[in-house]
Amino acid sequence: MESGKRKNVSDDVIQSPLRGIRRRSGSSISISTVAAMNPEMGAELYLQKTKRMGMKNATADIPGSFHVFGQCDPPVKIDYIFTNGIVCAAKIISDAHPVGVWYSDHYALYAELQPKTQ
Repeated sequence: MESGKRKNVSDDVIQSPLRGIRRRSGSSISISTVAAMNPEMGAELYLQKTKRMGMKNATADIPGSFHVFGQCDPPVKIDYIFTNGIVCAAKIISDAHPVGVWYSDHYALYAELQPKTQ
């Protein structure tokens, strides 16, 4: 990507997956999970749009989950879970890699959510 140009993140990129989740679950909770939101891929624009849409970052208190197979200490914050629901808990699911094999270069993120009461 050329310096100074941002990738355009349309509202439909955010809303389309949410429509499918609502339709299948019948839930009033909207969830949008985003992995590897690198700055050069329009991460800041995506963060701004989700905030304008009334969604919050359920993983705001998690410092980072991208660890490059244990080579990045501390891990970098590029993975998020956005929701319009109430966040009950959020955490990193650690990869203890008991046999020396990482399942990913990111730790998995976990969030317990509940719908807002009307």
